Amino acid sequence: MTYKSKFGFGCMRLPKTDENDPTKINQELFTQMVDIYMKKGFNYFDTSYAYHKGNSEIAIRKAVVERYPRESYKICDKMPTWALTSPEDNDKFVNEMLESLGIDYFDVFFIHNINVPWLKLAKKNNSFEYIKKMKDEGIAKKIGFSFHEKADLLKEVLDEYSDMLDIVQLEINYLDWDSEAIQSRKCYEVAKK
Repeated sequence: MTYKSKFGFGCMRLPKTDENDPTKINQELFTQMVDIYMKKGFNYFDTSYAYHKGNSEIAIRKAVVERYPRESYKICDKMPTWALTSPEDNDKFVNEMLESLGIDYFDVFFIHNINVPWLKLAKKNNSFEYIKKMKDEGIAKKIGFSFHEKADLLKEVLDEYSDMLDIVQLEINYLDWDSEAIQSRKCYEVAKK
């Protein structure tokens, strides 16, 4: 898989027409932003089932999927870990996301925001095994998880699942590099190792 840049377009905080309603995305402005981003040679869009209460995926479909050839962009989406109530929910959410985005496969697919309680939900509902199956079946080209916790939990998850995963997305913030609450540096070092 080729990425034109490591500079991704995060679609968690898109422009809105009503600042009090996260579902009211300013589609025209977002589409202009996408066009500028693509014209500059970038191509990686990061979204989640949760962003803008599901409307981020629809906005990406309108601004990217319906307007650009599939091979010209990459889409990363994320399983809503906190919403899992049964193993069947994995399939339900993935099918909803594919439909909202108007695509047949994800370039990257994550289990969203692994932390102590959501790791338990992912394990209970077989989400790691599910995303491995997604990759095996071509529904996801690369798989992994996003992470916003401490380094010891990251090591635990990687020790157990790294043989089946391609990517871990970390919260790296220069202001939090040596923070004990975020542990950006420690998480980076664990992932690198």
